Amino acid sequence: MLLEKILQSQGFGSRKYCQQLIKNGSVIIDGEVVSDLKKQFSPENFEFSVFGQNYQYREKIYIALRKPQGFECSHQPQHHQSVFSLLPETMIHRGVQAV
Repeated sequence: MLLEKILQSQGFGSRKYCQQLIKNGSVIIDGEVVSDLKKQFSPENFEFSVFGQNYQYREKIYIALRKPQGFECSHQPQHHQSVFSLLPETMIHRGVQAV
């Protein structure tokens, strides 16, 4: 799988933005800066670093969150702030849904 697709699936942004991350040397794999956009990687047990923060590839993520009072479980809240505002931006980009 292309690195840009892996980064996009993990919530780092659009494929174009992920390509920029790679070109700018912001992605490190096995201690090496990766700048080859065509290099393929297996997502199984895949670990990487973006802006110095370590990540491990996860096909799916599950979050247990106790909704605080005064928040709505909606991406388009009407009366209160959204619970999604409590999450890191990468999780929001992954399309997290409340159940």
